[in-house]
Amino acid sequence: MTFIFAALVNSACSQKRPPLTPLPAQYYESGNRPSRTLLILLPGIHDPITEFETRGFIDDVRQTEHPCDLVSVDAHYGYYDADTIVERLHQDVIIPAQRAGYSDIKIVGISLGGYGALLYANRHISEVNTLVLLAPFLGSETLINSIMTANGLEHWLPNDTDDEKSLQAIWLRLKDKPSSGTEFPELYLGYGSADKFRQAHALLASTLPDDHVFTVTGGHNWTSWKQLWNQMLGKKILCPDY
Repeated sequence: MTFIFAALVNSACSQKRPPLTPLPAQYYESGNRPSRTLLILLPGIHDPITEFETRGFIDDVRQTEHPCDLVSVDAHYGYYDADTIVERLHQDVIIPAQRAGYSDIKIVGISLGGYGALLYANRHISEVNTLVLLAPFLGSETLINSIMTANGLEHWLPNDTDDEKSLQAIWLRLKDKPSSGTEFPELYLGYGSADKFRQAHALLASTLPDDHVFTVTGGHNWTSWKQLWNQMLGKKILCPDY
């Protein structure tokens, strides 16, 4: 997983944090009325568990007056490096949510968290209803170029490198989604026009319906993600109006 860390980290002094069991999570009730929808928030590589609240994402939901609860998960890079992110997310967040009565479970992933959302859905395809990916990490430049060189995902086949097996598996799932016979979670994508991963985002966007893709003028940062968040809230993608 080192290539993922290198691709996403901007600071040479960044340190890997050890993964904990159970996975720490902060829950937020909508405060309006009982909700059957839960948004699971997976952060970017540097972001603390409180970042979604600090950036106003929680307040934005509460102001919509739609029933929609949230949980921010401290899913930092240490879980990805230890290859435990899917198991911890399943055992410590998804299963408890199902037992609590949430029937509409959506994962919202930003950057590294977008990769985590896809990684989880690829291994537990029927456990969540929707994936909302904001500027997701989708693979190295080498992997994305290999797909484009093959004239698109339809004609692409993975190679035998071990470096990006999990990401190749995700792209294979996306490639086979229309004909697999298994219902993949509904997928929405949002990204900035100047995002450093925009080539990969555009490739993913080409596989989605137009109304499942959101773009803003901006880069790989919270300013862009906040705009995308509010666009999706306005379209009732995140919190439906039951």
